[in-house]
Amino acid sequence: MSGNSFNRFFLKFFPPPNFLATPSFGLDISDESLKFAELIVTKNGIRIGRYGERIIPPGVIESGKIKDSKRMEEILFSLRKETGVKSVRVSLPEEQIYLFQLRLEKTGLKSVKEGIELALEEHVPIPAQDAIFDYDLIKEDAQSLEVQVVTIPKNIIENYLSIFEHSQIAVQSFELEAQAVSRAVIKKGDLETYMIVDFGKKRTGIFIISRGVVMFTFTLDIGGKILNNMIQKNFNISVEEAEKMKKQFGLQRNAANKEIFAVLLNSVSVLRDEIARHFLYWQTHKDEEGKNNPPIKKIILCGGDSNLIGLADYISISMKNPVEMANVWTNIANTENYIPEMSFRQALSFATTLGLALGDFENQQFMINLVPKAEKKKIATDFFYRLAALFLMTLNFCILVAFISIIPSYFLSSVKDASVNMKLEIQKNEPLPLFDQQTLDTIKDINNKLDLVEKAEKNRFPISEKIIRAVLLKKRPDIKITQILYENNPTQGKKISILGTAPSREVLLLFRQALENDPTFKNIDLPISNFVKGSNIQFYLSLIPL
Repeated sequence: MSGNSFNRFFLKFFPPPNFLATPSFGLDISDESLKFAELIVTKNGIRIGRYGERIIPPGVIESGKIKDSKRMEEILFSLRKETGVKSVRVSLPEEQIYLFQLRLEKTGLKSVKEGIELALEEHVPIPAQDAIFDYDLIKEDAQSLEVQVVTIPKNIIENYLSIFEHSQIAVQSFELEAQAVSRAVIKKGDLETYMIVDFGKKRTGIFIISRGVVMFTFTLDIGGKILNNMIQKNFNISVEEAEKMKKQFGLQRNAANKEIFAVLLNSVSVLRDEIARHFLYWQTHKDEEGKNNPPIKKIILCGGDSNLIGLADYISISMKNPVEMANVWTNIANTENYIPEMSFRQALSFATTLGLALGDFENQQFMINLVPKAEKKKIATDFFYRLAALFLMTLNFCILVAFISIIPSYFLSSVKDASVNMKLEIQKNEPLPLFDQQTLDTIKDINNKLDLVEKAEKNRFPISEKIIRAVLLKKRPDIKITQILYENNPTQGKKISILGTAPSREVLLLFRQALENDPTFKNIDLPISNFVKGSNIQFYLSLIPL
């Protein structure tokens, strides 16, 4: 199990406290609106939390550039106050992003980022010092590596960061819209090649994703709003009525729908032509090694206006290629077991937002993130602070549990100690019993015996190691010594007695002669009674040491 999979498994059953967890809020900012969505971890898996949309007044954002910073800060601060959002992942405007492939030779390459920085100005009209970039590894061999580079002007990122900072919202990542959408609609681990068409209100994004990497992005100024305007103009009706007619009839080709079909077809055919042009370019384009690009498996439709009746069929028939509606829940939850609060139509418009929120559940190493290095360090520092807080909280909890478990034992031992002390006090206060005459006689007798032992201890004559060694060295192998006795007679002096067995008189005499020749002893006494038997003699021998 990978580290990321383990994290998801652990969080599923042991979700962190709300004050320590960073909510998975995705924030999709366009010129006209701001969409947000939160994903939360429960014991049943990932679930949709708070979500919604806020209108951005005209003139606040134009083509992805924030023109009215103060008004934008007010919108974000209001969002924070209403929803409690503290940390977000934000999609960047495709109009301000440069995307290109770069091949780097490994010879002399110190670091990938340094290699990209040196080649940056050859591919984008921004000086390296004024740009922020990140990259995805496409492929690598022994000689070189190929990367997909994403670049954006530094002042745009700094402007966004400043606004979020003033709104008291932390930014975890700035991501490509295409990256976020693909994370939501393409099954995790699927390395096939797909074209994603994000058909929104004001514009359409065309993305090609291959091996999990964003390979191509293109933005077209055609969206659902243009279709509404054309219906409104041709039928001289209100915007609301035009929207209603668009949803009701769409691209159905029948007698009742003949006029509106012709009106919508003018704009939709332009969209179809752009899709076909980029589709054909990818299918026929070769890479730097002269190899064909992997074929596009299918086209995936998402975005608020992608569910226009007949749109998927029209593009599929025109392109002669499979086209399907996106399932934005494919990496979030199994819709057979869980029905999200968000409707299918609404979910299509939240593809980018949900994909951004899913970023918290992906490996950050393989994610393009255009947050500057200094901000990334702040995010890492904040993570370690939260980790330390979690550790201290766990430690305090363990100490509390240990303290609570010890309290019963402490009280029990205190009660027992008090009981023992009480019994001792009672015994101290009790009068001592009087001894009878028999007990007194016994005590006297024991004292007399102890006196004798003490006197014997004072007058004792220990046999030295030297004497024992001398006796054993002179002893013949066939002589067995059974006892060695010693005494310290005040009149006769020190005396050692040896009892043992000798096989014959001759052997016993040789033992005595050996002892007599040893200067350790001054007198050897072997009584003649020892020679009564001729063999197997039980002898007794006395020694007087010097």
